[in-house]
Amino acid sequence: MACSDLVIVNNRGELGRHVGDLFQVCLFALYHLKLARISPAIGFVLQCLSMVNQQQQYEWVATVKKSLEESVQELQQKEKPQSFKLQDLVFLDSESIFVMPSAFNDDVHYGLQVSRPTNLYALKALQLREKVFQWIGRAKASQKQSRAAAAGSSESDA
Repeated sequence: MACSDLVIVNNRGELGRHVGDLFQVCLFALYHLKLARISPAIGFVLQCLSMVNQQQQYEWVATVKKSLEESVQELQQKEKPQSFKLQDLVFLDSESIFVMPSAFNDDVHYGLQVSRPTNLYALKALQLREKVFQWIGRAKASQKQSRAAAAGSSESDA
């Protein structure tokens, strides 16, 4: 996380609290080791899910984001108040999720189970490639805005 513009979390199934807990540890380490020179975008690729509505996706991202914001608040209590924000460490928004279907369909033919690759998976893989570039672009734009805001506030302090 400390040296990349993008962190892809490839998760089989739904996002849960365990992912937020994992990122809490990462945020703590990034902050205390003073490694965060960039704020990477976090992209979640959820494997083997079919029919997931967008509202559910937003709820999953909101759960992880809330967990991370709680971690930042805990860190801030030990440091100067409001010395940094979540977006200073990572970039995460409601579009930070991509759902992939299963790569294979299982059928039974003449009493034998047969697995076949799906065309949908190949199409979704191409869409994921496009999404990765979007995630990187949004993260870089957010970093520029943060730097500009920080520069503007430091000039007004002087």
